[in-house]
Amino acid sequence: MGFIRKKVSWQGNTQVRRYYLMGLPFFTKKKGERQTCWLFGIRLFSKKSKRKPSSVYNRVSFAMVLQKELCTKGKFVLWIDHSFGGGTEVYSRNHFREVRETSCVVHMQYFPGQRVFVLSLPTSGEKTSMSFETLEETVNFVMGALQLDEVAINNLVGYPNSLAVLEQIIRIKKEITPRLRVSFRGHDFQSVCPSFNLLNSEMCFCDLRYPSGCENCLRSVHLGKNEYEDAIFMSGATTLEKWREVWGLFFDSTLDEFIAFSEEIARIFFRVYPQLEEKTRIVPHRVPPLRKVIVPAHSGINIGVLGTISLIRKGRLLVDRLCKLLPDYPDVRLVILGDYEAQEKCTQLSVHGHYKREELPSLVEKEKIDVVLIPSIWPETFSYTTAEAMSMDLPVACFALGAPYERVRAYRKGIVISCMEPEEILNRIVESVLKMKHIANQTQ
Repeated sequence: MGFIRKKVSWQGNTQVRRYYLMGLPFFTKKKGERQTCWLFGIRLFSKKSKRKPSSVYNRVSFAMVLQKELCTKGKFVLWIDHSFGGGTEVYSRNHFREVRETSCVVHMQYFPGQRVFVLSLPTSGEKTSMSFETLEETVNFVMGALQLDEVAINNLVGYPNSLAVLEQIIRIKKEITPRLRVSFRGHDFQSVCPSFNLLNSEMCFCDLRYPSGCENCLRSVHLGKNEYEDAIFMSGATTLEKWREVWGLFFDSTLDEFIAFSEEIARIFFRVYPQLEEKTRIVPHRVPPLRKVIVPAHSGINIGVLGTISLIRKGRLLVDRLCKLLPDYPDVRLVILGDYEAQEKCTQLSVHGHYKREELPSLVEKEKIDVVLIPSIWPETFSYTTAEAMSMDLPVACFALGAPYERVRAYRKGIVISCMEPEEILNRIVESVLKMKHIANQTQ
């Protein structure tokens, strides 16, 4: 991308350079060590340290695409998100596809590994992005582009200071754009507690209670693998009282709509923030159905687990304990359709590794899976794997927690397990599957 320098002039002690980029004016102003750049009246950056030319080109390219988006679409949305992937990212991508014809979405994410805020334009069809070192610089750029119509908080896990993000949104709506619409989606429970899965210091679901008090639990809980990860996930929290005070102010004064993905999950939020009840809309994720499977006849019982089992909250420790108990159940086999590093060798364990979603029905039939176990030990706010297993017409077993429980208890092939002890889990699943097979044989 080439620049043609048109004119250099001075405004007092400020040097002004005017360029043309594809016929469009691009200005830089330099005063001392500080350089400021504008395109379409949008301030691209203002910083003392020198930037490489590629950094300038990147921001110019971004601003051009953004201006084109703003000129052709009627709605300007700031979508605030984390950068950890998973179901939250799937939700974002699906939403961007739905609104790409009518909305210009600026996707804001924080990448803790690089310690940068990144903006991208997912509804533009262009792979362009730009990064900032501070939250203030990021927000100032967005606010300088055009007046926002909506701010949507999708997920703030991993931000260096989530409360600072809320305070910026509160300020914008109060002082700059009173008509701004603000929405928040309950992908996890970070607003309730920095331990966003509500796992306490013993790595058990706390149900909003702790024997020695929530403040003591927060001081001793480990959210990451080390001190740095702990700090990332604490997201600036000092005390739970202050944390909930700022979130409560945001919900009271600024939020227009809270989107929850199940009634069970919404009720957990209401216990801490009752003011959310009148602002809540229940909108389950839309999951494209998979074809129903026909599992070949076979002996024994094959228990399937869908997805990668790499985190404690996703049931890693629980799966470890199930594997140790499998030799006591010689007719049972555990099949992980996803990644899992077994702690001990087990002949009754099969790990398939990564798969594509469209391959799932064929893999289920190939592995002759009789039932899908959802091993999450926290109340998941939706669970794509639960929806996928049900769409394939497979029996599904889960604990009495969260959105999976809400759907599985009403499912004709649902199995609700009352406790998380491995022996109880295997006994309940084996008993239920044998009963289902017996009924199916009688009806044939």
